[in-house]
Amino acid sequence: MKRIAYIASAIIIVTMTYVGWEIMTFDEHAQSVAQNDINKQLRRQNDRNLKRLSGDTYTYHFLKHARKVTVHFTTDNQGGGNIAYYPAKINHSRTYFGVRLKIKSIIPSHFSVLKIRHFK
Repeated sequence: MKRIAYIASAIIIVTMTYVGWEIMTFDEHAQSVAQNDINKQLRRQNDRNLKRLSGDTYTYHFLKHARKVTVHFTTDNQGGGNIAYYPAKINHSRTYFGVRLKIKSIIPSHFSVLKIRHFK
């Protein structure tokens, strides 16, 4: 009986640790997904998807002329529901961009980039 209690306790502790880790690293996962999605479009040189991803012409030209981007979210999630919104700096630029992501699942974290817009 003690063995079953130890195994059940271990499973509960591992599950709670995993859930806590996913919640604590939610923003880092979103940042990584945004950066990887943009870089994938740049590597493929897919202008059509890059235009769809960009919310305006400034963002499109900014991304098109970059070979590789580094995304840095400046705050935590500002969205609500199944939409995440992050103000971000791309390639350490002086200007800010708004990155909007769709949250497909929270645990485990799955996102897709909807739009990237330049702040005016």
